[in-house]
Amino acid sequence: MQISTYFQSTKCYPFHRDMFISCTAIEILSFRIKNVFILWLWFSTFCSCIRN
Repeated sequence: MQISTYFQSTKCYPFHRDMFISCTAIEILSFRIKNVFILWLWFSTFCSCIRN
């Protein structure tokens, strides 16, 4: 899956691409590492519409 193509198909188009990649990385890490759950909660407020 190409991140740029997926980003363009999301409803969060105003989000910067680097922010989208950061949100994706945080969400992937949050499922692996429970210590970043607080970060995931904070980022998920910005990335909730991207995960659709």
